[in-house]
Amino acid sequence: MMPVILETSVATNAEVIVTGYLYLLVLREFNAIPILRPQEFLNNLFVNIHNFVSAL
Repeated sequence: MMPVILETSVATNAEVIVTGYLYLLVLREFNAIPILRPQEFLNNLFVNIHNFVSAL
């Protein structure tokens, strides 16, 4: 399953892989695609939204 997730991420030009699978999380990134836990992704998303709104 792991190779399919990684290959699909590269083939679709994914910006991030969000997962709870430890065997993927230990890689931290694959082909310059960050691998994040769901909470890390949401934290980053919130910061980006906050920065965007603050700049308006």
